[in-house]
Amino acid sequence: MGIVVQLFYDHLNAYGSVAGRATSQPYQHHKMSEIEETIKRIQSHKGVVGIVIINHDGIPIRTTLDNALTVQYAGLIHNFCAKARGTIRDIDPQGDVEETLKRIQSHKGVIGIIVVNNEGIPIRTTMDNSTTTQYSSLLHQLAAMARGVVRDVDPQNDLTFLRIRSKKHEIMVAPDKEHVLIVIQNPNE
Repeated sequence: MGIVVQLFYDHLNAYGSVAGRATSQPYQHHKMSEIEETIKRIQSHKGVVGIVIINHDGIPIRTTLDNALTVQYAGLIHNFCAKARGTIRDIDPQGDVEETLKRIQSHKGVIGIIVVNNEGIPIRTTMDNSTTTQYSSLLHQLAAMARGVVRDVDPQNDLTFLRIRSKKHEIMVAPDKEHVLIVIQNPNE
Protein backbone atom coordinates (compact mmCIF):
# COMPACT_ATOMS: atom_id res chain seq x y z
CA MET A 1 0.00 0.00 0.00
CA GLY A 2 2.84 2.42 0.80
CA ILE A 3 4.27 2.21 -2.70
CA VAL A 4 0.94 3.01 -4.32
CA VAL A 5 0.26 5.87 -1.91
CA GLN A 6 3.69 7.38 -2.52
CA LEU A 7 3.50 6.88 -6.26
CA PHE A 8 0.19 8.68 -6.57
CA TYR A 9 1.23 11.35 -4.08
CA ASP A 10 4.29 12.04 -6.23
CA HIS A 11 2.40 11.67 -9.52
CA LEU A 12 -0.48 13.91 -8.58
CA ASN A 13 1.80 16.39 -6.82
CA ALA A 14 3.46 16.99 -10.18
CA TYR A 15 0.10 18.34 -11.34
CA GLY A 16 -0.45 20.42 -8.20
CA SER A 17 -3.58 18.63 -7.15
CA VAL A 18 -3.16 16.39 -4.12
CA ALA A 19 0.00 16.94 -2.12
CA GLY A 20 -0.04 20.20 -0.24
CA ARG A 21 -3.61 21.32 -0.95
CA ALA A 22 -7.00 20.24 -2.22
CA THR A 23 -8.23 21.58 -5.51
CA SER A 24 -11.62 22.06 -7.09
CA GLN A 25 -10.21 22.62 -10.58
CA PRO A 26 -10.81 19.71 -12.98
CA TYR A 27 -7.85 17.84 -14.44
CA GLN A 28 -7.01 18.63 -17.99
CA HIS A 29 -7.82 15.74 -20.33
CA HIS A 30 -4.21 14.78 -21.12
CA LYS A 31 -3.27 14.78 -17.44
CA MET A 32 -6.23 12.57 -16.58
CA SER A 33 -5.28 10.11 -19.32
CA GLU A 34 -1.77 9.86 -17.83
CA ILE A 35 -3.31 9.11 -14.45
CA GLU A 36 -5.66 6.52 -15.98
CA GLU A 37 -2.68 4.87 -17.71
CA THR A 38 -0.81 4.75 -14.41
CA ILE A 39 -3.85 3.25 -12.66
CA LYS A 40 -4.15 0.55 -15.34
CA ARG A 41 -0.44 -0.25 -15.10
CA ILE A 42 -0.54 -0.57 -11.31
CA GLN A 43 -3.82 -2.48 -11.37
CA SER A 44 -2.22 -5.08 -13.68
CA HIS A 45 0.46 -5.94 -11.09
CA LYS A 46 0.04 -9.23 -9.26
CA GLY A 47 -1.54 -8.79 -5.84
CA VAL A 48 -3.05 -5.33 -6.43
CA VAL A 49 -6.64 -5.48 -5.22
CA GLY A 50 -7.59 -1.87 -5.87
CA ILE A 51 -6.50 1.74 -6.00
CA VAL A 52 -7.76 4.73 -4.06
CA ILE A 53 -6.62 8.28 -4.79
CA ILE A 54 -7.56 10.90 -2.22
CA ASN A 55 -7.18 14.66 -2.07
CA HIS A 56 -5.45 16.50 0.76
CA ASP A 57 -8.63 16.39 2.86
CA GLY A 58 -8.93 12.61 2.57
CA ILE A 59 -11.81 12.70 0.10
CA PRO A 60 -11.58 9.99 -2.58
CA ILE A 61 -11.20 11.49 -6.05
CA ARG A 62 -10.64 8.22 -7.93
CA THR A 63 -11.09 4.59 -6.92
CA THR A 64 -11.31 1.10 -8.34
CA LEU A 65 -12.89 -0.32 -5.15
CA ASP A 66 -16.47 -0.50 -3.91
CA ASN A 67 -17.78 2.29 -1.66
CA ALA A 68 -17.21 0.54 1.68
CA LEU A 69 -13.57 -0.31 0.92
CA THR A 70 -12.97 3.10 -0.62
CA VAL A 71 -14.11 4.85 2.57
CA GLN A 72 -12.06 2.48 4.74
CA TYR A 73 -8.85 2.84 2.73
CA ALA A 74 -9.29 6.58 2.17
CA GLY A 75 -9.33 7.05 5.95
CA LEU A 76 -6.27 4.84 6.43
CA ILE A 77 -4.33 6.55 3.64
CA HIS A 78 -5.29 10.01 4.87
CA ASN A 79 -4.19 9.19 8.45
CA PHE A 80 -0.94 7.64 7.21
CA CYS A 81 -0.10 10.67 5.06
CA ALA A 82 -0.99 13.08 7.88
CA LYS A 83 1.34 11.20 10.25
CA ALA A 84 4.11 11.21 7.65
CA ARG A 85 3.72 14.97 7.10
CA GLY A 86 3.71 15.48 10.89
CA THR A 87 6.86 13.39 11.26
CA ILE A 88 8.61 15.38 8.57
CA ARG A 89 7.58 18.67 10.21
CA ASP A 90 8.78 17.34 13.58
CA ILE A 91 12.23 16.49 12.27
CA ASP A 92 12.44 19.44 9.90
CA PRO A 93 10.49 22.47 11.17
CA GLN A 94 12.54 24.95 9.10
CA GLY A 95 13.06 22.76 6.03
CA ASP A 96 16.71 22.00 6.85
CA VAL A 97 16.36 18.33 5.90
CA GLU A 98 15.78 19.21 2.25
CA GLU A 99 18.97 21.28 2.17
CA THR A 100 20.90 18.50 3.90
CA LEU A 101 19.59 15.89 1.45
CA LYS A 102 20.53 18.13 -1.49
CA ARG A 103 24.01 18.63 -0.04
CA ILE A 104 24.53 14.88 0.47
CA GLN A 105 23.10 14.06 -2.96
CA SER A 106 25.54 16.50 -4.60
CA HIS A 107 28.57 14.55 -3.35
CA LYS A 108 30.45 12.62 -5.99
CA GLY A 109 29.18 9.06 -6.43
CA VAL A 110 25.98 9.36 -4.36
CA ILE A 111 23.26 7.28 -6.02
CA GLY A 112 20.46 7.91 -3.56
CA ILE A 113 19.32 8.80 -0.05
CA ILE A 114 16.52 7.29 2.01
CA VAL A 115 15.17 8.38 5.42
CA VAL A 116 13.03 5.77 7.20
CA ASN A 117 11.13 5.97 10.45
CA ASN A 118 11.40 3.48 13.34
CA GLU A 119 8.98 1.10 11.63
CA GLY A 120 11.11 0.99 8.48
CA ILE A 121 8.66 3.09 6.45
CA PRO A 122 10.41 5.48 4.05
CA ILE A 123 9.46 9.09 4.74
CA ARG A 124 11.94 10.76 2.36
CA THR A 125 13.81 9.40 -0.63
CA THR A 126 15.65 10.47 -3.75
CA MET A 127 15.26 7.03 -5.35
CA ASP A 128 12.45 5.29 -7.23
CA ASN A 129 9.76 3.48 -5.23
CA SER A 130 10.83 -0.13 -5.82
CA THR A 131 14.48 0.57 -4.96
CA THR A 132 13.44 2.61 -1.93
CA THR A 133 11.19 -0.19 -0.67
CA GLN A 134 13.88 -2.82 -1.12
CA TYR A 135 16.69 -0.87 0.52
CA SER A 136 14.60 0.57 3.37
CA SER A 137 13.14 -2.77 4.40
CA LEU A 138 16.39 -4.74 4.30
CA LEU A 139 18.66 -2.06 5.76
CA HIS A 140 16.23 -1.20 8.56
CA GLN A 141 16.33 -4.87 9.60
CA LEU A 142 20.12 -5.02 9.27
CA ALA A 143 20.57 -1.86 11.36
CA ALA A 144 18.31 -3.31 14.07
CA MET A 145 20.37 -6.53 14.12
CA ALA A 146 23.66 -4.61 14.19
CA ARG A 147 22.34 -2.44 17.03
CA GLY A 148 21.43 -5.63 18.92
CA VAL A 149 24.93 -7.05 18.42
CA VAL A 150 26.56 -3.84 19.70
CA ARG A 151 24.30 -3.84 22.77
CA ASP A 152 24.90 -7.57 23.40
CA VAL A 153 28.64 -6.92 23.47
CA ASP A 154 28.28 -3.83 25.67
CA PRO A 155 24.83 -2.89 27.06
CA GLN A 156 26.06 0.67 27.67
CA ASN A 157 26.95 1.14 24.00
CA ASP A 158 24.82 1.84 20.91
CA LEU A 159 25.19 1.69 17.14
CA THR A 160 25.87 5.11 15.61
CA PHE A 161 26.96 4.24 12.08
CA LEU A 162 27.07 1.19 9.81
CA ARG A 163 29.06 1.05 6.58
CA ILE A 164 28.69 -1.76 4.05
CA ARG A 165 30.91 -1.99 1.00
CA SER A 166 30.37 -4.38 -1.88
CA LYS A 167 31.92 -4.57 -5.32
CA LYS A 168 29.27 -2.25 -6.76
CA HIS A 169 28.07 -0.04 -3.92
CA GLU A 170 28.85 1.45 -0.58
CA ILE A 171 25.90 1.78 1.77
CA MET A 172 26.08 4.00 4.81
CA VAL A 173 23.44 3.68 7.52
CA ALA A 174 23.12 6.23 10.32
CA PRO A 175 20.45 5.21 12.85
CA ASP A 176 18.98 7.78 15.22
CA LYS A 177 16.33 7.58 17.95
CA GLU A 178 13.40 8.06 15.56
CA HIS A 179 14.87 7.73 12.05
CA VAL A 180 17.49 5.95 9.97
CA LEU A 181 19.44 7.75 7.24
CA ILE A 182 20.58 5.51 4.39
CA VAL A 183 23.00 6.72 1.71
CA ILE A 184 23.89 4.55 -1.27
CA GLN A 185 26.90 5.51 -3.34
CA ASN A 186 29.21 4.20 -6.01
CA PRO A 187 32.63 3.89 -4.35
CA ASN A 188 34.40 3.85 -7.71
CA GLU A 189 33.40 7.42 -8.64
